[in-house]
Order: sequence, then structure tokens, then C-alpha cells
Amino acid sequence: MPSVSDVEQAVALATLVCKSAQAVERFLSFCEQQAHDLLRPHGPIIMALSIVLKIRRTLTGAEIDDVIATTVAGLQLAAERRLRAEWRKGELAAERFRAACDYLNAVRLPSSAQNRVQ
Repeated sequence: MPSVSDVEQAVALATLVCKSAQAVERFLSFCEQQAHDLLRPHGPIIMALSIVLKIRRTLTGAEIDDVIATTVAGLQLAAERRLRAEWRKGELAAERFRAACDYLNAVRLPSSAQNRVQ
């Protein structure tokens, strides 16, 4: 929830480009949606930064870079683990299929017996 002073400042800036109160409201709504759309893909990084900021109160540029790098590395590691798990599922399915084929080949009648049946 934005603070009162943030809203007042946003309205003051919007009045520079908008003529009516309705236009200001629409413009601010549009800006809010654009900000949301721009930030949404970076949600995990923003959350990590907000948690560290709440704990430490201030961060240097290098510390911010470290938080971002650590968060991105964690996300990439999680994605890699998911990919490997999916790959392993595929390997297990292939092994089951191969075992089923081997079983069917083993129980199949010998070729000479098949010729006699036909």
C-alpha cells in the first residue's frame, strides 16, 4: 500500500500530463499496471531484497548485487533439478518399456512353432 505522500506526489506528477481528474486516475492506474507487469518476472529477487533490507536496514550496491546473484543462482539450481527429475522420469519410462519388450520377446513362441500354428 503506497503512503499518502507517494500518492500525493504521483497525482501531482500526473497532473503535469493530464487535464482532468478522471484522466489522472486512469493514467495512474495505467502506470500501476505497467509497474506490476515490469516487476512480476523479478518477484523472487524483489522478495529476497526486501527480506534482507528488513533485516539489515541498508545495503550497498555490492551487497544488492550479491543478493541478486545468490537468488538467481538458487532459481537456476531449482530449475536444473526439475529438468533432471523430468529426464530421470523419461529414463525410467524407457527402462520399463524395454523390460516389457524383452518380456514379450522371451514369451513369444519360437519361429518354428509359429510356422506350425499358421
